[in-house]
Amino acid sequence: LEQRVEDPLLQAELTASYFRVAHIYYAVGAHEEAVRALESGLDRTERLLREHPSRPDLHQRLAGVYKGGQAFDLGGRPPFYPPEALRTLQKAASTWERFGRENPAVLGFRSDLAGLYIHIGGLQGTLGQPADALASLQKACALCAELVRENPAVPDYRAGLASGHAAMGWLLKRAGRLPEAYKAYSQALEQSEKLAADFPARPAYQLELGDGYHALAFELASAGRYQEEEKAFRRALAIFTKLVGDFPTVPAYREKMGVTQFNLVAVLKLTDRHAAETACRQALAVLERLATDFPATPSYRERLASYYQQLSLLLRDTDRTREVEEAHHRAVALQEGLLADSPTRHRYQNRLAVLLLTGPALQLPEVRRAIELAREAVAGQPENGNYWKTLGAAHYRVGDWKAAVAALQKSVEFRTTRGQNWFFLAMAHWQLGEKELARKWYDQAVQWMEKTRPEDEELHRLRAEAATLLGLPDPPTKGDIPKKDQKKSQ
Repeated sequence: LEQRVEDPLLQAELTASYFRVAHIYYAVGAHEEAVRALESGLDRTERLLREHPSRPDLHQRLAGVYKGGQAFDLGGRPPFYPPEALRTLQKAASTWERFGRENPAVLGFRSDLAGLYIHIGGLQGTLGQPADALASLQKACALCAELVRENPAVPDYRAGLASGHAAMGWLLKRAGRLPEAYKAYSQALEQSEKLAADFPARPAYQLELGDGYHALAFELASAGRYQEEEKAFRRALAIFTKLVGDFPTVPAYREKMGVTQFNLVAVLKLTDRHAAETACRQALAVLERLATDFPATPSYRERLASYYQQLSLLLRDTDRTREVEEAHHRAVALQEGLLADSPTRHRYQNRLAVLLLTGPALQLPEVRRAIELAREAVAGQPENGNYWKTLGAAHYRVGDWKAAVAALQKSVEFRTTRGQNWFFLAMAHWQLGEKELARKWYDQAVQWMEKTRPEDEELHRLRAEAATLLGLPDPPTKGDIPKKDQKKSQ
């Protein structure tokens, strides 16, 4: 095909194949490869339009690639370089807007455009652009709803609408609009339940249903409804486990099963630390096998590093010091390996810095290394507020209060509103003698935490540290919260 450049039909098919490959890469979690395939497809599309501007029959061969599915950030990690990926997706959306105007009867262009806007909205949310993300997801939902109204018998359009509502729920949750988020997740789940029931032999719809319960569980956790959260996670786990049994060679299903087992840990450790540890180790076993079977897929090792660190944190309330250290060292070793393979990957630099800052016995050389890594990440991607937050935390841990405030202020400018930066700002200002500012940031962090992340253990630890420094009463521990909730739920 590459050599038969004189055949426009074959060249149109080759162009379409790049978009299909991009969708396949995305479906298996290979996000960087998906973006590269999309870029190649767009380059060929521009050439096709330039050489054959009046051949709609060629253009129409590019329609109908998108088949539903969650946005980049909803299913796990975003691409390594979200701003670049966003620009590529926006370029694709602009091209497909043109195709849709020129070919209004070709429904595939509209369904593709809806899928692109779901991905765009996910990345805009990741990059701290909530208003733009909301506008993109509203466009996606409107397109999908229109397609469903016109073609109620086409299941892929129904799947696209479910994906759009799930993405909307994710974004609204990030914005702290929890009632609206719950409504959006419920709509997505209702649509996915019907699809899975109507088409039981279509694994994609079973997968979408599992993803729906998984997303709903997080929403229930944010609302403090922990018993319902556990039920939703277990329902998702049952769906993914059956998919693994039916399709044991599909790595994406195995990963979903492992991720859901791990996410059960957060709710189980509220009432049964032993059950939580068991779930964590089961998740680790799944990811270890995936990392062994697919050594060229770095995302499995990336998850492993995160999960081992969480195991280390889970065991810190016990007297099993050796196991705590072993889990932390395994996490660091995995992240070191990822960075060695890709030394310019800024996310790897940031993740390793975070691991070094959260070790069981923080040492000055580790903090200095964390500062170096965070500086490299910030230099490579200065618009990423999370990297500035890590740099600010590292400066705080080494006692450089002014540098901590400067970096943390940068994280605030980039709308990194995850609470940790505000607690660190409170502590850094207090260390500088700026007590009014310290209390302002502390109160803001507490309000945000209680509204959006009441179950986050790391935030509870930082809140307790900040409260002690500021001379405030001991805040409630995380374990106090579900006890109240459980009484209401019974």
